[in-house]
Amino acid sequence: MGRTANGRRYPDLIKIAEKPARPISFVVIRFSDEYYHNFLQSESAHDSLNEVIEIDNTSNLHYDNLSRAIIAGLDKAQNDIIAVIHEDVLLPDGWQSQFEHSLRQLEVHDPAWGMLGSVGWNSDGAFIGHWSDPHQFKNTFEGSGFNFQEAEKLDEQLLIMHRARKPNLDGNLPGIHFLGEDLKHDLSSHGLRCYAVNAPTIHKYADRTGEIIVSSAQSDKIGDRESATYLADEACCKDYVRWKHPNFFPQTDTIPSVPALDKDKILQLERPVIVVCKGEAEAELLRGLLAGIGVYSGSSRLEADEFQGLMIPVYKMVIEKFRCHASWQKSHTASSLQSVAAHMIRDLPPSQPWGFVFPESILVLPELRDVFPNARYVYFQRDPLSICTGAVARSARLDNHIGRISLPEAYRYLGIDVAQITTDDAVDHMISTTVHHLELVRQHFAEVANSVQLTLSFEVLVQDPESTMERLSTWLGDQGSRQAMQPIHIDAAMKPLGAVYSAQRIEAAADRLAVIRAALGYI
Repeated sequence: MGRTANGRRYPDLIKIAEKPARPISFVVIRFSDEYYHNFLQSESAHDSLNEVIEIDNTSNLHYDNLSRAIIAGLDKAQNDIIAVIHEDVLLPDGWQSQFEHSLRQLEVHDPAWGMLGSVGWNSDGAFIGHWSDPHQFKNTFEGSGFNFQEAEKLDEQLLIMHRARKPNLDGNLPGIHFLGEDLKHDLSSHGLRCYAVNAPTIHKYADRTGEIIVSSAQSDKIGDRESATYLADEACCKDYVRWKHPNFFPQTDTIPSVPALDKDKILQLERPVIVVCKGEAEAELLRGLLAGIGVYSGSSRLEADEFQGLMIPVYKMVIEKFRCHASWQKSHTASSLQSVAAHMIRDLPPSQPWGFVFPESILVLPELRDVFPNARYVYFQRDPLSICTGAVARSARLDNHIGRISLPEAYRYLGIDVAQITTDDAVDHMISTTVHHLELVRQHFAEVANSVQLTLSFEVLVQDPESTMERLSTWLGDQGSRQAMQPIHIDAAMKPLGAVYSAQRIEAAADRLAVIRAALGYI
């Protein structure tokens, strides 16, 4: 059964006379303010029978991965029944009575159950359970007479376990993906089963401001699932699970290998032009520059789709360098990045130069040297004040996986408590990451031969693109076929000072950047 409100269908629980009698330890990882408008609005969260263990992992700043945050919560749990629940899940009124009613029926069938959830999949891959989310409402228990169904895997929004039979959480699982599957494998190895039980949840009831979510378009987390940073994080988890459970994925789901290449293609593969810059608007402009001098860099629609494939391995390299704890995985992305690049340049003439422009490459320049030993590097130097008071770069935002790595790394480098990230403003974020990235670039250029590095002025490029094209083309040996440069969208890349920030804020930023700006010749 369900009821419809605001265009969305919700579970409608039957009132059960028995009051809850089995205390629950709720372990909640607080990632954002959605916690306050979802789980913390649940009746069960305020029942004195229960305990709520809130683990602060705001924007993943305090724990490297979800598993480690959950482990910290499990260590504090006092009750026999432990419910690991996402912050964006609301438990409707009467949920705990309904859960105990379903649990009593299950324990007649299987008193030593392994793990329970509200949503899962059966052995045929079909949904089972009782829940509402912005995509759909389902209740597969209706009319069955049973309040439990055996699950091949459970959705991680709610995972209920018994203190005496807790599965072993793997602290090396890099991200949020495949956690339920990994726990299922652990439980199965001990002869324990998983079940979806009739204890309905409302997933993503409200957003971080408290606005009720009635469609997927309103959820930032759902929208993020198509981003390259999300897909890179998912790919890291998939690699780890594939290594740990070799038969988990179908045999057809394999990692592409590097295609067979002749000597000339190998030399071409090892010699990309890697352009180093800070922000996305700058990167887009620089791709147009490369295209203008005949360097294949993903500037057409088809090529851009292909380079989205290259972007994900680069992002994987960042995630694996800073967030993966298994030693084998830190070097794993090198092969996948090489493979994707080899497939992309396979049909290029051997003399055709190619390259890529991803601002986040700054974080993995030593690793890129290993993958592409003969690479050439072009660094576009720009006034740090213009960078820090312009558009906020992906690497300086908490709304993506890369920024949630880059920001704390920068703060640690500067000796600033990472907790300050949540109270600092966007300019502070840009200043910290820019200072850190400038140091990474300096270290990199000190370690590569002068013959494979070129520093150009971003300001000169904007004012006189022809001279910059000529200089870069000459440095590359004029190997490409000269073309007309794509239009430069100056407004996007050169946001005027003071357009958003007050004069006082810009002055304060200039003070923090004075030493670096002087060293670079901007003051």
